[in-house]
Amino acid sequence: MRFSREDLARVRLSAAPDPLWEVALSITKLYRPNVTEPYAEWAAWTRNVDDLRVRSAARVLGSLIPSRGYFPDFLTPADGSPSLEEGIDAVLRTPRRKLRANLGRLGRLPGWAQGLADGDPAALGSLGTAMRTYHDGMLKPHWERIRRRLEADRATTGAAMLTGGAEQVLSGLGPAVRWRDPVLEVDYPVDREVHLAGRGLLLVPSLFCHGTPVSLADDDLPPVLVYPIAPGRDWMRASAPERQLEALLGRTRSAVLRAITYGGTTSQIARRLRVSPASVSEHVGVLRGSGLLASRRQGRGVVHSLTGLGSSLVAGDDAPWPAVNSAQPEWCRPTPPPS
Repeated sequence: MRFSREDLARVRLSAAPDPLWEVALSITKLYRPNVTEPYAEWAAWTRNVDDLRVRSAARVLGSLIPSRGYFPDFLTPADGSPSLEEGIDAVLRTPRRKLRANLGRLGRLPGWAQGLADGDPAALGSLGTAMRTYHDGMLKPHWERIRRRLEADRATTGAAMLTGGAEQVLSGLGPAVRWRDPVLEVDYPVDREVHLAGRGLLLVPSLFCHGTPVSLADDDLPPVLVYPIAPGRDWMRASAPERQLEALLGRTRSAVLRAITYGGTTSQIARRLRVSPASVSEHVGVLRGSGLLASRRQGRGVVHSLTGLGSSLVAGDDAPWPAVNSAQPEWCRPTPPPS
């Protein structure tokens, strides 16, 4: 990726974890025959999901997203997806020309996807349903832990941006990335050269991105670089304090408190948790009155952050999840996509 000075000034971080990138990249892990750490425990957990709708959704997405190589750009809109529903809406608005071009790169398509390439509303609606169902069945049970790790990386990267600028951030994206002004070199399965040409670069941290960063295939789209974080082997493990916090405060209120770990407005917290702003506002009032968080006005909004007491209550050590059956059932073995 070739940068100008203008591009360096336009390097920015995604505003929030992008659920569509996590959906797409998790599919690439789901169908690999030998899933390595840190995803082995999650992949084993998914094999115990017995909801037929979730299984069907996984097969639908697996027919478009191979375990390695290209998958369609339109599944991960270039402007980012602050929420699952907004992201799916963007996918469903994809122009027919782009659908045909993206899907054409996959080669022979399954029968149901022929209508998708033609922009058929029913086929698009089925795709949106599959994305939502898969997310809710395979990722949502763990989304709070995923979100917390992505928010932690975003906070660290944001601090590096403030203290050392974009070049320091680009230099710290991992061993597969090398910053040699004015070029960012990334280990990648194919040879590419991207001229940012003043458009800047959006950096998106991802838990299911592993080893090598990922970019959109179409160089005419706004430049995006999805980079891996280091979640650790134990990211799937529930913490004892987390369970105790839920028992003390209730599920929603404890989720609100954890969601405020890295700060945010009422609307931002509501989007993270996919609950109404009114519900978040009610819980924020109780938590603030209990001395667990503080609120301050920033511009036209109000930003909430944890107090020392709130931070101490949220923090804790991890304990392992119960063992799960690691056998791979038939539904988790899709037909390999054409070369």
